[in-house]
Amino acid sequence: MNQESRKPLFLEHFRDYVEDNLKESFDEIYDVKRSKYMAMYFAERVLGPRNPALLPSAEEDLAACVVDGKGDQGVDFIWVWLL
Repeated sequence: MNQESRKPLFLEHFRDYVEDNLKESFDEIYDVKRSKYMAMYFAERVLGPRNPALLPSAEEDLAACVVDGKGDQGVDFIWVWLL
């Protein structure tokens, strides 16, 4: 599968994820909220399956890892894993 054929598939899955979690239309949410959900989607669907012990198991703990710095036009995913 080439890069171009994967892109629409990813976007469809991401839109479904956001709409399922928010119960509202993807097109009606603000960019910052989309960015926060992109970070959580990446953590849950990309990082999590590869290393399940890396991420917090509680949904609210995972949401707390997504932070938005004022005025930087983006979000960050921060997780400290202590051994």
